[in-house]
Amino acid sequence: RLVGRLDRLDVHDAPEGRYVRVVDYKSGDRNLSLADIANGLSMQLPAYLAVALSSMRQETASVLPAGIFHMRLEPPDIRRQDGGTDGAEADRRKRMRLTGYVLDDPQVLGAMDRQLERTGTSEILKASLNRDGTISSRTKTLSAQGFERLGDMIGGTIGRLGAELMAGSIPVRPVR
Repeated sequence: RLVGRLDRLDVHDAPEGRYVRVVDYKSGDRNLSLADIANGLSMQLPAYLAVALSSMRQETASVLPAGIFHMRLEPPDIRRQDGGTDGAEADRRKRMRLTGYVLDDPQVLGAMDRQLERTGTSEILKASLNRDGTISSRTKTLSAQGFERLGDMIGGTIGRLGAELMAGSIPVRPVR
């Protein structure tokens, strides 16, 4: 049995179902990559999303992944007298944007940041839309099936590692 604690779980109810977003707070920069997830180096977010989806599907049939994200926590400069109205505060907010993978649906992305449709660029997420309303190729996206496959892969990895540990096998397998 594994135990963990989510930093944040956001839910958006839409006519087609309930969308779930998992956010993990970090004190430094984190770049979530599919390669790190596949190699077992970054399993926390996909594991939390898989558990949240499974748990919520016991209550509601249509539960869909919205995204998995890291959010850098950076305290404001309390020494400032002007409230941080110059570029330094804007830069701080930009560094704190959610980074990770979002569902490849512009409607879901728009629900995460209402200004996105108007401006094309999000101040909340590291994401943007093209002029035609499609998601920019610079935005990291996964399909609903991609999120499900990620959850299945993580479940298999955790099961395999748990079985190895219970059998007393703790091999050294450096990746980096």
